[in-house]
Parts: sequence; C-alpha cells; structure tokens
Amino acid sequence: MPRRLPTLLLLFATTANLSSASAQLQSRDPQANSIVTLKTNSNLVVVDVVVTDKSGNSVRNLQRSDFALEENGATQQIRNFEEHQASPKLDPLFLPNLPANVFTNFTPAPPSGALNILLIDTLNTPMQDQVYLRAQLLKYLKADHPGTRTAIFALTNAYLSLLQSFTTDPKLIQAAINKKGVRASPLTNDSLAGSSPDTMSQQVIDRAEGPGGGGASGEAQRAVAFMKQREVEQDALQTDMRAKYTLNALSQLARYLSIIPGRKNLIWFSGSFPISVMPVAPESPGSRTNIIPVQNAFAGVASSEVQFRYTTNLLSRSQVSVYPVDARGIVGTQDFGFGQPMQSANSIGPRYESNQQSNAFSTLVAEQSTMREMAYQTGGKAFINTNDLSGAADEAIRNGSSYYSLSYSPTDNNYNGKFRKIQIQLQQKGLTLAYRRGYYADDPTHTDHDQNKPLPTATDSIHLAMMWGTPEPTEIIFKASVLAAAPASAAPEPTLAAGTFPGPNPNRSRGPYRNYTIDLAALSRTVSFKVTPDGHHHANLEVLTIAFDRDGTVVTNTGNTISIDAPTDEFVQQYRGGIQAHQQISVPAKGDYTLRIGIHDLLTDRVGAIQVPLRDLKNPFPAIKTISVPTTPEKPDPTSSSK
Repeated sequence: MPRRLPTLLLLFATTANLSSASAQLQSRDPQANSIVTLKTNSNLVVVDVVVTDKSGNSVRNLQRSDFALEENGATQQIRNFEEHQASPKLDPLFLPNLPANVFTNFTPAPPSGALNILLIDTLNTPMQDQVYLRAQLLKYLKADHPGTRTAIFALTNAYLSLLQSFTTDPKLIQAAINKKGVRASPLTNDSLAGSSPDTMSQQVIDRAEGPGGGGASGEAQRAVAFMKQREVEQDALQTDMRAKYTLNALSQLARYLSIIPGRKNLIWFSGSFPISVMPVAPESPGSRTNIIPVQNAFAGVASSEVQFRYTTNLLSRSQVSVYPVDARGIVGTQDFGFGQPMQSANSIGPRYESNQQSNAFSTLVAEQSTMREMAYQTGGKAFINTNDLSGAADEAIRNGSSYYSLSYSPTDNNYNGKFRKIQIQLQQKGLTLAYRRGYYADDPTHTDHDQNKPLPTATDSIHLAMMWGTPEPTEIIFKASVLAAAPASAAPEPTLAAGTFPGPNPNRSRGPYRNYTIDLAALSRTVSFKVTPDGHHHANLEVLTIAFDRDGTVVTNTGNTISIDAPTDEFVQQYRGGIQAHQQISVPAKGDYTLRIGIHDLLTDRVGAIQVPLRDLKNPFPAIKTISVPTTPEKPDPTSSSK
C-alpha cells in the first residue's frame, strides 16, 4: 500500500474548457457550459422494469399512467418515465481525442439501451464445468447479435479482471474467451484438480471397516466423526472465503459501471453461488415458485454484513440486474448417488456417504434458491437446470434489453438506514414485472466518511481500485499524461526519486531506475466539495501511483493527499478548469512494468483509476507540466460539408 505523504496544496489550471465528455455527465441544458452547477443531495430512486407477457415476450408502448409505484406501502409520484427498446441500429460513440501518452478512464456511454456484462466465475466453478461453459460461450458468439454492447470479466481466485471492455464486435469477445484459460479454484471441490476434500476421510473409513467391511470399532467411529467435523469446518471456511472474494469482485464491478447511465445486465456464469447479492424483502415470496425464503441474507459470510450492505448499495446505484446462470447445467438425483442400493446397515462408509450425498443435495437446493432470489430482488432472471448455457446468455440479454425506467423522490425523508421495499403494479393484468425490490435508506446528506457513522469497508475501496489488472473504476473521471523524465539515452538513476518507495520484495525493487512524470486532471464534477459557513469550498483527495511488474507484484509506489480550500470566486474558475496534480515515480530500468494511477475522494470514498503499461508509451520525452481535463470531440453536424 502506498504511504501517505503530508498534505500538499493543489495548483489549479485557470484556462481549460469543459468538453463534451463532461457535458455527457451534466445537464442537457444549453446553458450548462456557461454556469457552474454544483451537485445537490437529491435522493432520486431509479427503478428499471422489464415487462413480459405469458409467452415471455417484451411488452412495449406502455405509458406512465399504466404504472403504480409504492415504497413501504406509500404511493410515490413517478417523476421521470422512459421506455428503452433493443435496436440493432447503433449510435456513434465518441472516444476522447487524446494525444500520445495521455490515458483516461472515461467510458463513452451509449445514449440509450442496456449494457451487458458476461462474468465468468472460475473462483466458484469446478474445472470440468469451466470447459463446458467456455464452449457454450463460444457457441453463443457465433450467432448474430447486432448492436449488443457487451463486456466480459473473469473472477479468478481472489480478484476480478477485465478481459474485454464494452464492444459490439463478437470477435473481440471471442478472442478474450480464447485467451482466458481453464483454471482450478483452490476453494472448490474439484475432481479434475486433484483429490476431493473427503479423500482422507474415506481412507479412514476404509481402514476402519477392514477387508471384510463388517463394521468399525468405537475408536474408528470417533476417528471418522473427527474427520467429518474437520471437513465441515474446512468447507465452511472455504465458503466464507469465496463469499468475501465474490463480494469484493461485485463491489469492483459496481464501481466500474457507476458512471455509465442506464441498465446493466450482469450474466453471471458460476458453478456455485455462496451468497445472494441483495437482501430478501420482508414480505413472503408470495406467487414466486421454487424459492426458499432466506431468513439470514448474510449466512455463510461471517462478520460481513456491513460489506454485504455496502455492495448492495453499489449495485443498486449502478442499476445492475443480475442474471445468474448455473454453469453445472442439468443436475439430477443420480449425480448425488440417490437411488443406488445401500450396503451393510452397520457399515460406517455407506452411512457416511449417504450423509454426504444428502448434504450436497441440500446445498444445491439452497444455491438454486439463492439464484432465484438474487434474480428476483435485482430484476433479472435465473437459469437453472439447463445445458443450453448459450441459449441462457441469449435469453438474458434479450430479456434485459427492453425495459422501462421509472424514477421518484421518496416521500419518507427519515433516512434510518433500513431496507425499503419497492412495489410496482400495472393496470393491465396477466403481465410479469421484473425490477429491483428495494434499497437501503441511507441519509444522502451524510458522506461515507462521516465521523459519526464510520463505514468499516470504506478503506477497502482504494485497495480494490489499485489492484493490478482489475477494472478501472470510473466514479472519478480523470486523464493522465505519463512521460519519461529523461531520454532513453540518458544514464539511469542509481537511487529512487524523492517520494517513491520500494515494494515489499527488495529483489523486485532493485535499481538502477528510470523516472516518469505523471500529470493528471480530474473532472471537477466527479469530485465532491463541502461548503463551509464562510463560503469556502473544501475537498480532500488522495492521489496514488503503483508500479507493477509483469507478474502483478508491486515494485515501487508513491502517493500524496491533497487538500483544497477555495473561496467562492476562486472556486468558480477552479471548477471550470478541473483539478490537476503532479507526481513522479521511479521504476527499475530493466523489465516490463505497468503503472496503476488512482484518485480517492476522502469525503465520499469514491475512486477512479487508470492502468498504463509503460511499453505503450510513444516517444515519452520530454515531459509536460499540465494537461487539460478529459475531452471528447464534438459530434459533427451532418448538415455541414467538410472542406
């Protein structure tokens, strides 16, 4: 973790224009660029609703008056209403027009329509299921899906990685899947990766029974009981670890998607779902079938209730609907050995095996119930007991591509942190509605770092944002210029530059070094400012840079905290110009290294990050002092002719 240095005064640029990139994040009012508009703490709740008929087809052309919305039983006024339909016609996306060696985490968002995320979960999936899943995904990509914007992520062991950013080109997604190999998870029972966890217990059972299988002594029974208890504890520990890693990954994914408006369909392929990602609403499931009410949403995740809640809020704020897909395909009773003849009644082995089979079946039922509840609570759909994983992906994307967006301001202003239930009804009967069923009512005027309400997981956000190879969070939009401090022909430096610190492994951080300068500019609108009674605007940021080697090991790092204190008249110019900062970092002269640059808003715990492979730099000398805020070119006027 980079060391935090003393607070520095931030220097602002006074002559920079907010571009169309920032305009996409601001009001569509034509006067938006002529005045400074500060964000207000308006608690606007957005709910996406998928409406289908009895045949599962999308129902279109409904009106605002067709919907009735309640929160905890109280009628709410629908302030905004919009219908979104899947369309093969693509609107052009305008990427930032950046010079060489300038990088940004700005993601051009489509003006309408849903985004789709394929999550390949190898942490919770045995190898044999991964092989089949990979083949099914490639089959899905061979079909024609015009206009479908899709990104692909992988949850591998303890972290999330981005395999392919959003694209409509199936060849790019196919290349990402082909590049992603099959990997055994250390936290699942995987027969292809080696012995299953109960191998040792079975050996004890076999020895206890002896060659004749005529039963076991009391000592052998105690040994078997001990081994069984050991396996139960080991399984519980592994489940707990998988659940926590899964929550971390979902938090990272929600941050990555946070700045992009609109609905996101998360198609989550996994061989096991250790925890639901949404709390169960207080009411009975009612008409829902095959759903076992989860009495404790945090079961199986020891002491992680706060992290669960934090992840829930991130997913809700990012408008993520979950479509869990069981990568195990069709699982029948024969897979658990049910219906097979039992052996001797006094034999420990068969009784023990029967208990194991029963426990495995109970776990499967509970996981499938979790999948259904997860989909129900987030407005998605679960796909269980199907070998057609390709068809499941296609149906999930079609299901989530046509929807209605409703928003309202809650009439209840008592933000006590309790879970609030959302209920939507239609005048027309016989239709099925899918939408998120509630949210935690946290006070919008309190920051995550309120001293009176500390959030234990808040410090984890910057740790996750700065992990090598993980998605680049976009809660704070910025761009960075990365340049060499000296030409390649110059002799390397024998020591680290001031403010640069070595990584945990001295052998990886050994010199000589090359120095790189980093000049960054953050979009002011994505940074929070607190106004004090004297009219001053305050902000506190943490700027970090970490250098990783090709194996993802930290070699060097630097960082500093920034305090902003500006009166109103100065703040207007500073807000327009963007927030700028400068850093320098030393990297070993020999080797292949990547920089991870991050900004952390200490008032709200929001983060942004960019990952820059140094091999991608082009003629990185000389360095420049400042750069402007993130920009994108204006859309061309189709009626004008080019000269």
